[in-house]
Amino acid sequence: MRKDIKFNHLQMKLIIQSNFLKSGLAKFLRRTISKRSQVVLVTDNILYELFGKDLIENLAKEKLDPLHISLSAEEISDNSENLLSNLLDWLDTYTTALADDVLILGLGGSSLLNLLMGAFSILPRMDLFIRPRLWLGFIPTTPKSIFVTTFIGHHTFYLNGKPISVRRYPDMTFVDPSLTSSLPFSKLRTSLVYPLRIALVLSRGLYSFISDLAMNKLLVEYDKLTRNALEIQVNYLVKHCFSKPEDHINLYRFFRVGSFLSYDLRKLPSEERVIYSLLFELYLAHNLNLISDSTLRKIELKLMEYSYMKPNLETERLWEKFLYRISSKIKDERYVGELTLLKDIGKPTYVNMIPLDSFKEALNRLARIIEAES
Repeated sequence: MRKDIKFNHLQMKLIIQSNFLKSGLAKFLRRTISKRSQVVLVTDNILYELFGKDLIENLAKEKLDPLHISLSAEEISDNSENLLSNLLDWLDTYTTALADDVLILGLGGSSLLNLLMGAFSILPRMDLFIRPRLWLGFIPTTPKSIFVTTFIGHHTFYLNGKPISVRRYPDMTFVDPSLTSSLPFSKLRTSLVYPLRIALVLSRGLYSFISDLAMNKLLVEYDKLTRNALEIQVNYLVKHCFSKPEDHINLYRFFRVGSFLSYDLRKLPSEERVIYSLLFELYLAHNLNLISDSTLRKIELKLMEYSYMKPNLETERLWEKFLYRISSKIKDERYVGELTLLKDIGKPTYVNMIPLDSFKEALNRLARIIEAES
């Protein structure tokens, strides 16, 4: 699958193809970018050994003058600000070369791509006489980096101890489902919550496909799953969001399903946060009579299959944090502010006035289901 996605002044080239990193990427770049171009590959030390080294060799064969920056996988997972500073310095040096264009190509998961986007966003652009044109490409290697970082275009990195959020798409994205073989099976299984989240919002057919997928067939079917999920999401983006600039906000609202409690669960791994915040919002929708008992139970059982942690939520403490965070939107014991909830699979709806008691009951219900499963 190949598409050029256009939105406002941005344009993203997209290729979804298995084994593309090994057999087609270097030749594609040779045909796509100018002759006086250079590629800077940014990845971690583990992925460099698995995939990056061969890619550098292929790029060299195509005379793309490749350079590479190999970061510590452990430091990346810790969101090291020092690593961001070092990456910025390296890119600042590497992108003042005697080339017409420089493609900065990130190979990795969401943590690395967020870090790279942070450095790219604050890289100086004023010395136009010595700096070539800079392009940014992503090769995402995990479901989260494919579905969230790349296609929702939301990135968070830390600078001076504070989180900085950037909303931006790369210029090129190369999705190679075969790269997920680098993930441990347990991580891959849990990561399925990201395409499942998309399916809940956009597609009953994709949801059925994921729900029917037996765990022992996951690695075999993952290629097909990724293609199906991305085809649905990309077609949705093109039809509903990228066609009209004013519709971009709708994309963000649609993908808020499963994020309302996520901030207060940030000590959990990201996949687990999505699972439990999705359950919280499903219980909230049920309390508001938006979603039926049977639909709720069906989704609830599937989500619990993907979770490998059973945290103690400390509901009273979590409730206090939640109230404090939404305090500016509380009027007359009601939450006033637009929130996306599900009426059914593939049928999101907007709700803007919710009794606080409904939130509290949803949180208590989430704690009960976790305790029952433990």
